[in-house]
Amino acid sequence: MGDHVWLTDTKALFAGKKYIMRVAPYESRKDNVDKTGQHIEEIGNFLHKKIGDRSNKVLQRMNIIENNTRFKLDIQYNSIDHMITKLNQASNELESLNAQSGESTRP
Repeated sequence: MGDHVWLTDTKALFAGKKYIMRVAPYESRKDNVDKTGQHIEEIGNFLHKKIGDRSNKVLQRMNIIENNTRFKLDIQYNSIDHMITKLNQASNELESLNAQSGESTRP
């Protein structure tokens, strides 16, 4: 009923009364004194564990992406080197053919 207090007309309900008695559960055991602190600590530990797990997953995925990118770059660099080598060979062969025929490809 606590969330519907606004529906109750407290002025009419306590009209002419001098005191209002509030009734609440009483716990005299000392082990239940700081339950709120325990709950906050449990939630903090839970969140810490979850955040740590998520961070580890993100780092693992970033490492996979980085390794994949390095692998692809290595392949591309090797392909570029191979093309440069082939172009140099073709250029050398063209120059040797032109030298045999007496023509020059250079201005």
